Amino acid sequence: FSNWAVFRPQYMIGSGNNKDCEEWFFDRIVRDRPIPIPGSGMQITNIAHVRDLSSMLTLAVEKSEAANGNIFNIVSDRAVTLDGMAKLCAQAAGFPVNIVHYDPKAIG
Repeated sequence: FSNWAVFRPQYMIGSGNNKDCEEWFFDRIVRDRPIPIPGSGMQITNIAHVRDLSSMLTLAVEKSEAANGNIFNIVSDRAVTLDGMAKLCAQAAGFPVNIVHYDPKAIG
């Protein structure tokens, strides 16, 4: 292939999302279920909206010479910890959150 570009989205939210990470948090929170989070919960992640991904893909097609041979990380300009994500979802839902940290090595 002489023309290529790589797009690496992290967690995407929005319509058509097939990896429902935020829905998983909300579901557990509103049903008063614990949120199991590996380790300390201080792992940093990033969430972007599917509109951002579609805008970037459209721009890459329109300006293919500029996109060619590049790797793009599709992220927002704000990072959040896993604990922070759980707390933000709880705040948005208006419910308390029960975060349970676990050692992933201990469960194999």
